[in-house]
Amino acid sequence: SCRSLAGTSLTLLETFVQKDFIDESVVTRYICPSLIQLWALSDRAIRTFLLKTLKFTVKVTSAEVVNRNIFEPMLTAFADSNPKMREETLKSLVHIVDKLEDKYLQEKLVRCITNLQGDTEASIRTNATIFLGKIAIKLKEPVRLRVLCPSFTKSMRDNFVHCRIAGLKASTSSLSYFDNQQIATKLLPQASCMLLDSSADVRELAIVLIESAMTVMKQFHQQAKDDAIAKASKNALERTMSDKSDAASNANTWTSWA
Repeated sequence: SCRSLAGTSLTLLETFVQKDFIDESVVTRYICPSLIQLWALSDRAIRTFLLKTLKFTVKVTSAEVVNRNIFEPMLTAFADSNPKMREETLKSLVHIVDKLEDKYLQEKLVRCITNLQGDTEASIRTNATIFLGKIAIKLKEPVRLRVLCPSFTKSMRDNFVHCRIAGLKASTSSLSYFDNQQIATKLLPQASCMLLDSSADVRELAIVLIESAMTVMKQFHQQAKDDAIAKASKNALERTMSDKSDAASNANTWTSWA
């Protein structure tokens, strides 16, 4: 059947890529047209084969094909009623991130992942949080500041323990991407509430996050003190120099008659 043929072909392609028997130029010329057609299908069985082999097939697929013909069809699976299909699609997205154009990575992909944090399936909400933590380094600063803190604190409030754990771990690993305002007013208050969590793992991770966040805030506090002292010293020096200048000017005026 068409499904078994597609599955066999994709498995063979995966094997060829693993053994380095095929390169991107061959795939682009002879195989990509068929791959593009397969990604355009909504058949779950074929989509499962595509996702299963994507880790290797994407290595010999051009960035242009990934952006124009694979990324958008992948996202359509998030509307699938089958939670397994949604979850496998989410897990597979990590394989194409490095080939995504900036406009897709910073906008559409991030929007889709944050939407998945409201999924009915707890495992999908958890994996969405983990995924955001993994791609945080690739996001631009404005996107990080807009997305990460609200997303991770939302995960910390989830009723699924592994989602809360994912939120805490992602926050700790991404702490350098938050600004001081977010740490002081959002992250620390939420983490403090989790010190009373029913899960010992959650409580321990909350303590780790709080200690790491407090280190950042202490550094901020010390830097602010040092800046204030330096500014006060500079102002005092300027006043001293000004006073000396005024005194010299007055002395010159007093003796000018001579």
